Amino acid sequence: MDARKAPKTKANGMTMAPRPKHYPTPPIWAQSIKNKRIAVPAIANSVKAVQSHVPPPAPTIPESQTNGHIPVSTDAFLPFILGGKRAQQQMTKYVADWLFLNVVNRDDYGDLTRHGVEIEIEAKLGQVNELDSDMRLQIAAATECALRDGKRVGFKSAMPILQHKNLNAFLNGQVQATHPQNPQRGNRPEVKHSHIKQVDRSYDLPTASYRMLPPSLLQYARNAKLRISTDKATGRVVATIIKGRMADLHICNPFSSLDCRISVSFEMKVDGDSEEVVQIVAGKSDMQRADRDKDRHSYTQPHYQFDHTVVKKILNVNYSLQYYMAIG
Repeated sequence: MDARKAPKTKANGMTMAPRPKHYPTPPIWAQSIKNKRIAVPAIANSVKAVQSHVPPPAPTIPESQTNGHIPVSTDAFLPFILGGKRAQQQMTKYVADWLFLNVVNRDDYGDLTRHGVEIEIEAKLGQVNELDSDMRLQIAAATECALRDGKRVGFKSAMPILQHKNLNAFLNGQVQATHPQNPQRGNRPEVKHSHIKQVDRSYDLPTASYRMLPPSLLQYARNAKLRISTDKATGRVVATIIKGRMADLHICNPFSSLDCRISVSFEMKVDGDSEEVVQIVAGKSDMQRADRDKDRHSYTQPHYQFDHTVVKKILNVNYSLQYYMAIG
């Protein structure tokens, strides 16, 4: 046994227990955590490492240039995209592909231009209806979806008068917000407004007049119409065209009161010796459709046009909104 650790002995022979050792401070196992400060250098270093990879914040845009709207930058979402690629909106891609196939990918633009034919892209708000019941189409979908080609549906371009009134107020507000004399306009392109009142008279295109169309449009001749538009105030003919739809894309919105139909159509001006078509169809009542008395407010920006229209037929008033996109 080590002599230094041997128990002490009294004079009477009794053994004394060693005295407990006194520490200037409590041992580590006896100290309270309440009085300890926890250092987390590893976490701090991690935060610094993450911050070094975060892109700098976008510059602040004065509210006067945003018209009260908060600008959103897509760059803020890029770190959350796996593989470094942007997330793809399936509906946006489907519509873009559809427009490419039916408009951009055409190889007959030279022939169409020589015949004075223009391609029109039009989106209408309304309701997609079942042909059998004329009721709004009900499908098992919770979000907007595009219908496949060949689905037997119809489309009614109409909306409630209150909704029409609210949209009209919104569009008029955009005219004021983008007016050149508005100091809060910023860099927004101007929205111009025009008010047109005219009467459209339409006729089914007679078979004998199919020869007027370019060869690539003969497949659409059966549903083509001759339309004569006159100024309501003066009675002057302002436009005579042949119009036919080439393709339709129906988009259902179960969560909204309005669906959408995107159409690609052709319009060909009738002039010169083509006036014979007007003479052929004007005297045939069986080829004439109901006149459409149109009160239209048009709102245009570069490449885009919104037509807010009230259409009156016999015993019928229709409120509609159309959106047009220019090509080229």
